[in-house]
Amino acid sequence: MKNMKELKWILILLLICLSLPVCACGGDASTTIAVVSTDYSIRELKAAPWDPEACDPSLDNPYWSYDCYVSKSNAYGDDTPLLVVNNEQKTTVHELYGDNGYLLGSDWGEFAAGLRYYPYTGTDSVTRPTTLLEDRCVDLFEPPPNTDSYAGKHGYVVTGWNKMLEPVQPTAVYVVHFPSEENEFQCYAEKLCDVSDDGAVASDISQNGTIYVACDSSLYAVTLGGAVTEIPVPDGWWDSCINSIVAIGDTLYIGSSFGVWTYDISGNGKGFTWFPAPYEEMVRDAA
Repeated sequence: MKNMKELKWILILLLICLSLPVCACGGDASTTIAVVSTDYSIRELKAAPWDPEACDPSLDNPYWSYDCYVSKSNAYGDDTPLLVVNNEQKTTVHELYGDNGYLLGSDWGEFAAGLRYYPYTGTDSVTRPTTLLEDRCVDLFEPPPNTDSYAGKHGYVVTGWNKMLEPVQPTAVYVVHFPSEENEFQCYAEKLCDVSDDGAVASDISQNGTIYVACDSSLYAVTLGGAVTEIPVPDGWWDSCINSIVAIGDTLYIGSSFGVWTYDISGNGKGFTWFPAPYEEMVRDAA
């Protein structure tokens, strides 16, 4: 009887252990994400534990020139955009169209940076091209369709220091108002909030209207009301060399030189998962 009771407790403890969630950074190794690519022979990436040592520049790595730059495909109706992973450089020119003109932003560091407004017609003092901001234009967004904002009236811009202006400018978010009768047909940028002194790399806006800003060493969520929340990132985030970010559904996909990070924005507590890039297969099979 004693042996039977001991066996019973062993089985109970075993069931409890098996039911506990796995909380290690890097997620479940069986997890995969589907991707499409025109540069790589790849249809999915597999999760693995994060290994910052793989980013050591002293390693003899023949794939240093490759990147996992993330973007998303066009989607129509209720279709969900697809995650695209290519060997690209980060986007440096952004545009956004309004009712009476369009915005053109550039992100070339000290060489060419800023945000300019161009009217559709006219060259007089009211409707001529205007420089609105001189910081780097990291990205431009129209308001999400499920908000009360009207896309033709205003947009949002994420900026970063252009490495020329003094003093050093923080990463920030602005609301850009297109010309209208209400503002005497003037286009102007109004700062929504400062985000961080960390340098902005990439940004995207989710369906619910949260702007996510990926910086060199950090990640932030910014509401359309200007509330800023820092999202703690895994150790070695900077070493992975972040280059891009897209929000699809409840997931952030963050591209880097060594693979793709995902982050669960649904509030379910899944956190970050690391998907390393098997370049030796991706490049060999695509050749």
